[in-house]
Amino acid sequence: MKIECTPKEAADLIEELRSRLKEFDMTLKLDSDDLEFIQNETTPTKDLVDELMTREGVETTIAEPYEDVVVAANGPAMILKVID
Repeated sequence: MKIECTPKEAADLIEELRSRLKEFDMTLKLDSDDLEFIQNETTPTKDLVDELMTREGVETTIAEPYEDVVVAANGPAMILKVID
């Protein structure tokens, strides 16, 4: 998305974004051509996993305590093992 505005309007918009992102414990990273939203490391792993589980294309396999589970994938795929 491209927004045309004055340098002052752009600076105000960036400050507003930064302020709102703090509510979600996120940071705004800017370079000359792009901006990136970064999730800060203080977000609990459980919250990150809960969010990922709601996404399209994510399959969840849960291993109960002392239960062995085998997970297979026909790539391309990325398998994350989260112990929390």
